[in-house]
Amino acid sequence: MLKKDNFLSRVKNKIGMTALISTALPKNGCKDVLLPGDADVDIVQTTVEPSRHSTTTLVDEDTYLLIFLLHYSEKDNSKLPL
Repeated sequence: MLKKDNFLSRVKNKIGMTALISTALPKNGCKDVLLPGDADVDIVQTTVEPSRHSTTTLVDEDTYLLIFLLHYSEKDNSKLPL
């Protein structure tokens, strides 16, 4: 049985998984944004902007994203649940 870490350690598999997810999300009404490399600030800014107009969800395990999210979100943004 192929373990997750072994599967995702192969670039070919990561590209295929990204393509699969990027195709499935829009079909289910979700916006998908692909950003290159270490893009923490870009990820947060891409999340904060639409949160001013609609419910937005950011899912990640990186604690730096929470810090950037707090920094880039407006203080009066009532749609930002923490």
